[in-house]
Amino acid sequence: MIQFIYGKPQGGPLVSGRVEEWEWSRRGGNYNNHRDFFTIHWEIQESKPNEVRFHVESPIAEVDQNLNDIKKNIISRFISDGFLIGKIRDEILSAGYEYKVGRRITEKCIRKYKSIEPFRIIIPKCFELPSFEENIEHIHNAFGQTIHSVIEPYLIEIKKKDEEL
Repeated sequence: MIQFIYGKPQGGPLVSGRVEEWEWSRRGGNYNNHRDFFTIHWEIQESKPNEVRFHVESPIAEVDQNLNDIKKNIISRFISDGFLIGKIRDEILSAGYEYKVGRRITEKCIRKYKSIEPFRIIIPKCFELPSFEENIEHIHNAFGQTIHSVIEPYLIEIKKKDEEL
């Protein structure tokens, strides 16, 4: 089940769709206090309602090198030499969608920023649904299983290391 969170950052109003098993935190850590968190989620900004952004978030490298390295490794499973790769790319295109690769995907950016958008899925007008929430659910239902198969080993690694502490 997807939990929706509504925000109004610098880029304007947005809806974030979060899957519980794609989230991790400990000791009260979260995005806002910059520590002990790891999250992967979908996002739609009001200014571009047909673009569902895929985000991977962790503390910056200076705060938590380990979680930042996991973020970098996940991103590299989807992006190589600036191009979307693998099964997810093929599934997006064969389903009639388009995609854009994120801009801040260099190693330097991954180390510097908490939130990285490796790619976004562009929904053609003929597939668009009436609400942001429905569009996020639609994209997650179409591609979430493939994405989960890529990220699951990393989520297990995070939880295993947490248990060791």
